[in-house]
Amino acid sequence: MKVIHLGPLEGDSICLNGRITISRPYGVARQTEEVLDMSEVRANHFMEFAVDGPAICFVSENGVFAKLRGNQDEEILLAAGFRPGEFYVPFANGDYPPYELRKYCQMMKKARESYEGMT
Repeated sequence: MKVIHLGPLEGDSICLNGRITISRPYGVARQTEEVLDMSEVRANHFMEFAVDGPAICFVSENGVFAKLRGNQDEEILLAAGFRPGEFYVPFANGDYPPYELRKYCQMMKKARESYEGMT
């Protein structure tokens, strides 16, 4: 059995165990903040991942993680035994974590770099 270490993938993600505050841009001049409770996702979607546009969310033994998708993230998760699932994926529609903004910007940069040079 091939062992896949998710440490780098988890390290490049934002851990969503419990509650997380996200900002949702609605229109040009108005933003709202919302608190999401991800405990249901953790309880019901172990070893699953979901994709929505540029974002991916997965549930491992270490918790719920969300990130902007790199070009090999789905392959890594499938190789590690994760199954595709259907659940809410943060950061897919312009929402972002205002209290994790630095990490979010780092995720954007890494995701962009993972696709550079592809034809």
